[in-house]
Amino acid sequence: MKQRQIMLAVALCATVVATFLAPAPAEDLAAVRPAIKAAAAAPAIDHGAAISPTRSRDANNRGSGLVLLDIVRRVPDEEDAGVFSQVSWVPPTAKKSEDVKAEPSAPQAPPLPFKVIGQYAENGVEGVFLQLNDQYLVVRPGDTINATYKVSGYKNGVLDIVYLPLDQHQTLVVSTTE
Repeated sequence: MKQRQIMLAVALCATVVATFLAPAPAEDLAAVRPAIKAAAAAPAIDHGAAISPTRSRDANNRGSGLVLLDIVRRVPDEEDAGVFSQVSWVPPTAKKSEDVKAEPSAPQAPPLPFKVIGQYAENGVEGVFLQLNDQYLVVRPGDTINATYKVSGYKNGVLDIVYLPLDQHQTLVVSTTE
């Protein structure tokens, strides 16, 4: 334990000696004081602003490459959640075509929920076997299915079905060869 205390004392002494023997800083404190006074005289900082760098346009600083900072107002989000809200520092731009919502189109009938199982023809009457979820149906022209669909016709292997709520015709291919 005694050896540790001696090592710490030697390190402390070396630090104090190095502090006194260190060279003076390169910049003069007199040059720093005016900059501090100028910063104190500057207007208050707007925390809702962004700072973007721009090149100096002053005639005296053309070749110096001096970078000036422009203050740009930040764009708050639509849903401002306070301190932890997402902040966009990008200036607003024109809205993209995806952002602009298109006018709603006319309502459309949903896709047909039927699966074709088969077809038959008996005594000149043609019919089609369909599956709707777990139900098996035999339909002919003029039949109504669940008060939602009506079979309006069957010709050349194509079943014409009307979606009754919107009165829209849809076709269901039963067979490719007839």
